[in-house]
Amino acid sequence: MARVMNGWMEFAGVKSSDMGVSLMEGARYVRPAWRGTSKTAAGKSGDLWISDGAYETVEIKRKLRCRLSRLDSAAAWLTGSGPLRFSWAEDRAYDARAAKSSDAAQVSPDADPLMEFDVTFTCQPFRRLVPEAAPFTISSSGESFTNPGTAPSLPRVKITGSGDFSVSIGMETLFFSGVSGGGIIVDSELMDALTYDGELLANDRVSGTPFQIQPGVNVVSWLAESGSSVTAVEIMPRWRYL
Repeated sequence: MARVMNGWMEFAGVKSSDMGVSLMEGARYVRPAWRGTSKTAAGKSGDLWISDGAYETVEIKRKLRCRLSRLDSAAAWLTGSGPLRFSWAEDRAYDARAAKSSDAAQVSPDADPLMEFDVTFTCQPFRRLVPEAAPFTISSSGESFTNPGTAPSLPRVKITGSGDFSVSIGMETLFFSGVSGGGIIVDSELMDALTYDGELLANDRVSGTPFQIQPGVNVVSWLAESGSSVTAVEIMPRWRYL
């Protein structure tokens, strides 16, 4: 089987070409399965699909080849966790874990023979944009922006304000109380609220579920109680794709 010309795989920030490893397969996309349960009801044709909207992890298996002299370093590289991306979709990366590798088999009679093996990654279902989109600031309540991704993102939202107020992004609203020190941060990926400097937890200052930014147009708005204020909302969007 011929090597895929100019094709590369990058795992944990290291490209296969830098490790002397060749990909033996071309582009392939693995779509995550929608998690749910199929139920039937007496007297009702078909079935009823019940889901919480989540997706399953995906397995990505690739056949690789390298020289025997590079096998130890390749094996060490293909361990642990990190971003995983491929040359045919270099602006997307999975959060991946190198789950297992097959035994390496000799496929050439050279003094430093070619060895072929499979590696399997267990990946979170959504792919991240690479490089990550820069943060942007909403300075007036009622402004909108567009999520270009195909899955809800888990943003880091830095709110400049004080006192008691609410902030809405799309259809989701969080309520804040007793905010001081310049404002507050909500990191939806960490599922935590932080002080404005990012140093301490501030979960006692917020109620509601951390923001998820839905694909498409989203409006950002806020309401502040008397004596309180919100002057800006900075969003690190973390766009994601199915």
